[in-house]
Amino acid sequence: MLKNLSDTPLVEQVEQLVQTRLDPQAKKRLRDSAREYYKTLHPELRQLLEDRGAALPIHHRKPLDYAHLFAEEDINAASNIAMVQQVVHGHINRVWIRFRQLRPDPTATDVLKTTRVIDDQFLAWYHQAGTPPGATRSLEEAERAAIRVLERLFPN
Repeated sequence: MLKNLSDTPLVEQVEQLVQTRLDPQAKKRLRDSAREYYKTLHPELRQLLEDRGAALPIHHRKPLDYAHLFAEEDINAASNIAMVQQVVHGHINRVWIRFRQLRPDPTATDVLKTTRVIDDQFLAWYHQAGTPPGATRSLEEAERAAIRVLERLFPN
């Protein structure tokens, strides 16, 4: 919990705010905003997103759980969001769960490394409402590969 910021020097105030994680309502607002913004970025997918709803979530490459580590960035920037199928999102989320086990107090650098690992394994499924053309591996294989890389990057 944040203490009264008016009693704290400015540098400490900024440090406290940067370390403050988003609450559930803020995450929901950001998810809703990301979805609407994605529709403007990809008008060809607007109707599909509206028709399929939660089956096609908008994935934040750098998760909202770590937005506080990137306070100077727009967490909903076009470069940080991608439509994925719910099943894909589930596999990606399991990789992030493993990351949290390996790095309970991660740095921004740790999050960026993990984002790249996930992108390397799941990029083919970004912006796809179905099976990506030319997919050479399964989602399970992508998940296992990403976790293997994380376990090498962040040994216990």
